[in-house]
Amino acid sequence: MLGMAFDIVTAVLVFFLVITFIDVYTAYRQEKELYGLIEKRNDRKDIIRNNKLLKNYNRVIKQLFQERGKEQYAGAVFYLTLGISAFFLIYFAGMKQVFFAVTLPIVFILVMKKIFTMLLDDDTSRIEEELPYVIDNIIKVFSRYGDLKSVMYETSLAIDEPLKSRFDRLSRRMMSGSNQEQALLEFADDINNIWVYSLVFILLSYKEESKKEDVIDNLRHLSRIIEKENNLKTASVTDKKYGVVLNYVIALVAGLGGLANITLNPIGKDYFFGTMQGIIFLIVGYGSVVLTIMINIKLTSKKKGGK
Repeated sequence: MLGMAFDIVTAVLVFFLVITFIDVYTAYRQEKELYGLIEKRNDRKDIIRNNKLLKNYNRVIKQLFQERGKEQYAGAVFYLTLGISAFFLIYFAGMKQVFFAVTLPIVFILVMKKIFTMLLDDDTSRIEEELPYVIDNIIKVFSRYGDLKSVMYETSLAIDEPLKSRFDRLSRRMMSGSNQEQALLEFADDINNIWVYSLVFILLSYKEESKKEDVIDNLRHLSRIIEKENNLKTASVTDKKYGVVLNYVIALVAGLGGLANITLNPIGKDYFFGTMQGIIFLIVGYGSVVLTIMINIKLTSKKKGGK
């Protein structure tokens, strides 16, 4: 048993030493390029993070941490989860459990990718949260300008993503002389959100028959409706908070209790790691803990349709 443990620790250490060497070598080349000592390589890549099988997984982690302004931690999280996956492979291979040695690392990465994807911000929710502010800006601009081209342009300067770039493209199209009605409808089709369609139809009514004052009143009314819907979503998430916290506590107790039973109880250790039945029960148990975490993430998400 000690020999197998030594082999596992050695393999994990070698894995992290290789990763560290790659990172150190990359930093070394960047420093040399900075001072012009070697030719700059535009195609330099992290050979592990850009591996065909792991590239999409790395992209999800990077996007998640970019959204939270913590991009510097994306690499560490990627290699930590990859290291855990490698540990599963080495451990079960050492136990001659080939099936688990092959499947568990893959399943672990897929589950982590699913969790990270669930934690990503939903574009639709972000747009709906920003819309009242955007509409308020449109109303302010409308009081100064009488044409939609100027309204869209000035609005694009005052707002932030995720709508800024879309309004910027819309204003450029309208300024270039494109059909304004078609440009607005395509703008709404691109976002595909019921509130954006409502906004566009109100703006289009100004080109047809409505007075500016009526359009502004309709925009104010729409802004209030969207804001009310946003507050209801926030209240719904808050109402679920106590149940979610309880679920996390149960998951934590179950996880730590199972770990204590395995590490401190020799019989439990032999059963869960030495028999096929024990390994299956262990996987099912910790799979339930992970499933609880995923359910909690879904309960606290404002994503449309719970996606």
